[in-house]
Amino acid sequence: MKKLFAVLAIAIMVLSLSGCNSYPAINGFEYDVSQKYYGYAITGYNGKDTDIEIPSSLLGVKVAEIGDRVFQFMNNINSVTVPDGVIQIGDFAFGECDNLENVKIPDGVTKIGTMAFFGCNALKNIDIPDSVTEFGEDAFSQSGLESIKLPKGITEVSSSLFIYCSNLKSIDIPNGVTKIGDAAFNFCESLTDVTIPDSVTFIGSSFHECESLTDITLPDSVTEISENAFDCSYNISVTYKGKTYDYAHIGDLYKAINGN
Repeated sequence: MKKLFAVLAIAIMVLSLSGCNSYPAINGFEYDVSQKYYGYAITGYNGKDTDIEIPSSLLGVKVAEIGDRVFQFMNNINSVTVPDGVIQIGDFAFGECDNLENVKIPDGVTKIGTMAFFGCNALKNIDIPDSVTEFGEDAFSQSGLESIKLPKGITEVSSSLFIYCSNLKSIDIPNGVTKIGDAAFNFCESLTDVTIPDSVTFIGSSFHECESLTDITLPDSVTEISENAFDCSYNISVTYKGKTYDYAHIGDLYKAINGN
């Protein structure tokens, strides 16, 4: 640990004196001292590989962060392996990588940033470790995901997390989640299978135009729901406290939950 601190201290001093913003690239990877964690942040990539293995360390210092927009718009990328030691994947990190099919995320990552995998159309499945406790908004929006199991450490399904994921069929929400944010699953037209755990107390305007969603059960723990939670999901049938409401009577469901 002392060696790491010493290397980082020297790096910061050299950068400060030289006026540089980052070190010279190594094997195509641009990097800088992380502003959040002990280690380096990957800040750019100018290599040509289609199957990318991000290094776990550079110059003897661990890589702790994948910075914002590092691989954005790189349509030549097919797969990415994130190494052990990385704590955060930044905003837009892999946004609109149209041909990205496979991503390996190690246990130890705690945050996946805003729009990190936005528009990754070829990404059908991804395993997210339970170490992840936070997603930025729109982290997987407009991606090709077909099914996903959310990590056990989260307490909220972030706003717009899966909006416009037209291929998403099933979602596993873990016990411990208390809030499903606005637009979390809006326009997921293939969604058929959602299980909401007993820990959820709040549901936002989360299921607009989910035309394939026909049956969903809300646990008794839900005490607040947006009055347009299921807008334009015309085939929906929602069961709450033993009573089932079809779309024509969905307003009665909102009254039953919100008490008005």
